[in-house]
Amino acid sequence: MKKEDLGLMVVIIDFIVILFFIYFVYFLNKKQDEYIELFQTQTIEMDDFTLELSNMPLKTEKNCYNQELALKALIWQQMQDLMWDQYEEDLGKPIQYFESMDEYQIVDISFASTDTKDIEHVTKLKDLRDELNELNEHLRQYEEAQIRKSSKGHPMEYLKGPD
Repeated sequence: MKKEDLGLMVVIIDFIVILFFIYFVYFLNKKQDEYIELFQTQTIEMDDFTLELSNMPLKTEKNCYNQELALKALIWQQMQDLMWDQYEEDLGKPIQYFESMDEYQIVDISFASTDTKDIEHVTKLKDLRDELNELNEHLRQYEEAQIRKSSKGHPMEYLKGPD
């Protein structure tokens, strides 16, 4: 076997290995996509049963808790009416003939803000609190050092008070 033949054989083997590698990457990618699809159909995620409503009124009044409860009640009633209408449409009979409405239920209505400024403020407050705790610790250590310095050897000397 000549040197040129050996070099050609190495190049061909390298080419075949690269082709196998490319096929393997393609195969893994395809199997991963299949698994993701299977996983999504067999698991329950938040977006499977969550609605996002935009353009909600801002909390502007002092008693925003009552405003939030009233808004929850209005949304709850609106959603319940929509579900009952759809239930009647699906089954083709009026709502008074239904034995159970267990198939359609609202579990909870919660409000969340998509504005990250609140999170930034909370993070800054946490950082300030940590800094304050660190300063308090330094102050405590300084005061202990001053007490030790003024006690002149006896650890309880500072409790005696002036003569």
